[in-house]
Amino acid sequence: MDQSITAPSRNALTIPSLTRIANAHASCLAKCRGNSSQISQPGRSSSLFLQQQHDSIQRTTSAVLRHTFPSRVPSVTPRTLSSTLPRLSKTPRFVPTVRANSAVRAVRAAAANNADGGESTTAAPDDVADDSATVAAQLALSASEEALPEAGVDEARVAAAAALLEGELLEKTPENAAGNEAQFAAGEETGGMEKGSIGSEKSDSAAAAAAAAVGTPATTESSTNVTISKGTKKGITVKGKKVTVGGRGGSGSEGEGAGSDSGSGSDSDSGGEEVFRVVWSSSDSRIDYLGESTKGDMVLPDLPVDLENEGRRAFDLDIDTGIGPIEELAKAEADEAELLLEQLGVPPQFPHGLASRGIFCSRTLNLRSITTIGYDMDYTLIHYNVNAWEGRAYDYAMENLRSKGYPTEGLRFDPDLVIRGLVMDKANGNLVKCDRFGFVKRAMHGTEMLSNKAISKLYGRELVDLRNEGRWEFLNTLFSVSEAVVYMQMVDRLDQGLLPAEVAPGDYKTLYKVVARALFRAHVEGQLKAEIINSPEKFVELDPELPLALLDQKLAGKRLLLITNSDYQYTHRMMTHAFDRFLPEGMTWRSLFDMVIVSARKPEFFSMAHPLYEIVTPDGLMRPCFKANSGGLYCGGSAQMVENALGFAGDETLYVGDHIYTDVSQSKLHLRWRTCLVCRELEQEVEALIHGHDTRLRLIDLMAQKDRVGDCFNQLRLALQRRTQGQAAQTAAVGEMEDGELVRSMQRLLWIMARLDGEIAPLLETDGAAFNDRWGYLSRAGLWDKSHITRQIEKYADIYTSRVSNFLRYTPFMYFRAQGQSCAHDVSDTWPLSSIQPDSSEDQ
Repeated sequence: MDQSITAPSRNALTIPSLTRIANAHASCLAKCRGNSSQISQPGRSSSLFLQQQHDSIQRTTSAVLRHTFPSRVPSVTPRTLSSTLPRLSKTPRFVPTVRANSAVRAVRAAAANNADGGESTTAAPDDVADDSATVAAQLALSASEEALPEAGVDEARVAAAAALLEGELLEKTPENAAGNEAQFAAGEETGGMEKGSIGSEKSDSAAAAAAAAVGTPATTESSTNVTISKGTKKGITVKGKKVTVGGRGGSGSEGEGAGSDSGSGSDSDSGGEEVFRVVWSSSDSRIDYLGESTKGDMVLPDLPVDLENEGRRAFDLDIDTGIGPIEELAKAEADEAELLLEQLGVPPQFPHGLASRGIFCSRTLNLRSITTIGYDMDYTLIHYNVNAWEGRAYDYAMENLRSKGYPTEGLRFDPDLVIRGLVMDKANGNLVKCDRFGFVKRAMHGTEMLSNKAISKLYGRELVDLRNEGRWEFLNTLFSVSEAVVYMQMVDRLDQGLLPAEVAPGDYKTLYKVVARALFRAHVEGQLKAEIINSPEKFVELDPELPLALLDQKLAGKRLLLITNSDYQYTHRMMTHAFDRFLPEGMTWRSLFDMVIVSARKPEFFSMAHPLYEIVTPDGLMRPCFKANSGGLYCGGSAQMVENALGFAGDETLYVGDHIYTDVSQSKLHLRWRTCLVCRELEQEVEALIHGHDTRLRLIDLMAQKDRVGDCFNQLRLALQRRTQGQAAQTAAVGEMEDGELVRSMQRLLWIMARLDGEIAPLLETDGAAFNDRWGYLSRAGLWDKSHITRQIEKYADIYTSRVSNFLRYTPFMYFRAQGQSCAHDVSDTWPLSSIQPDSSEDQ
């Protein structure tokens, strides 16, 4: 549904325009000084009048920069403005806009003077602001050929507008910034903007006066009161020429090393001059030097040599080529780009300035080349309050166990007892945390943590193998939290002999089945979901930015899919509650998605074909269907059906979910879709890593000291061994050491290492406690190694983040680059300098 957004009446001035203003002021002042006798102002001396104009212009230019860069320019003159603005004009930054007000009289006076031969004999207006307007307009018109060699209609208008900068400064909006100085006072209509009415009689007279000043007819249909209809194609004009985006690729790509390969498309507007082009076709895209497709990249068109400069002038493209090394140019431009974002109020690298809200990349991903994005719902698009949702699931499970005779008195839900990424050992009633290789690093039996000695005895000779599903159960989603808490508490009751003989299982594995059935019953009977449907506000955490992130992706041309295992009634209630209130009026969550699949039966959905049903009524009535269509609402089916219906496949698709197995690994293994894992705990994890950074540095330093002391001790121990065995020492100096000196040195080093161990051990025990007291960090297993879930994320998730709304900051055009991965043999700061210097004797 279309919406109209009305912008107030404004006119924009660009930095290049202000550069011309500054240059005009400087030249005109010089001319005033040389011809001050020709300037007649009744009741004022020429020198006093000149000084007043100088002061007025200085206030004008100072006001511009103070408003635009309040913390950076404490004082500015026309001279510094002239030297500063050309550097800033390399970025399309806009300064505050101005309203046509007292300049009407000034421009009229300038027009009358110009018609009389350029004599500046106009009587002084009543106020200094009008003085500035009059003189600026007069001098710019009379000295345009001398001060501005390429001056024309636009420069005259801009010069006349300069004095307005002393008046009311208004905030600029992107909708009307495109018109820049050419639109000022003449009221030219910008492309793609609907006509409206001039905001006031004053604006009408200003337009007419400006038109008279420059010798062009005024238009009564011009408007700065712009109405933009949502959903329509909007245009941009620069210097009166319409800017369009074409559909053929060219040079100057924003991709990685994209060359001059061309693409084809149909998005070009023949009514305008093409400035940008987008590579739409897969067949016309190329693979960049990082192995990513350039499909979706926006590029510059291929301009013929003789038209290149003309094209740049037409659109004010201030592109310097061949001036200095590209490294220097890129660095300067990067600095300017960051400054521009700061001035525009765009958040820094991470959303809200928080590293915990970042999107982290395991495998390089060009989001521009992604044509289709699929989403899971639970804990992905809909985030639940874990304590509320899992707490109620725990309560229902306990009620089911109590009904079977299991003692549950005195037990309560403890969400800190477990974390995602742990593995249940159903054979031993344990919960373990293993590293990326499968070695167990921490373990808990029931609700009691095991010692390192007990862990070594029990797991020292075996690895965790998730392929053995009969023994190991991986907690790879927050839905597993309540199940694990119930199981570990029941293990304690079994060990304590509190379970009645008639219901007590014979082993831990059977006990797990009992607990799993109790929790599954709560889900199947619909008790929990019925409660959530009736009171979603108690369980769902709203995120106002999330629908906007999806809306950006939709408007960028991405096809959006919702693929969830939840049923239609539950899905509709949750999505309506979490999305509709944050979308534009008249738009619902269904409007975002090209296709919705409920009861998808993932992970089989990605590898098997199930019957497809179309949901045809609001209450969920279904009918058999043999082919899916865009815009449809379906139950069941398969990923292959969706690919065939929408015409996409493989690595042009990104699937986003919270389940490392059901959502991420299976879609990648069977379909080669690109994947994104949503893990809300990342926010707490990153904050904990920041909090524990100093402790980890101290740990690393203590262990480095122990390594140095231990290396010396090991050499002395070897010397002692060889001496007692009658063998030669490593060196002559070692052989000359007295026995007492050797023993005393070894004793001291042992004492030092024991003291170091006393410092290191407790620090390692508490490492990661800021995230979880029992299990430490989600991503770590010990000081140096990664946890098993981190290994799974790196293997199956191309990118991962804490919430979908983080995409809002990164835009639908982000190019995610994987970070460098370290190897044990990488050059290290701990290596002695001598070890990395070439041996001169080997060169001879």
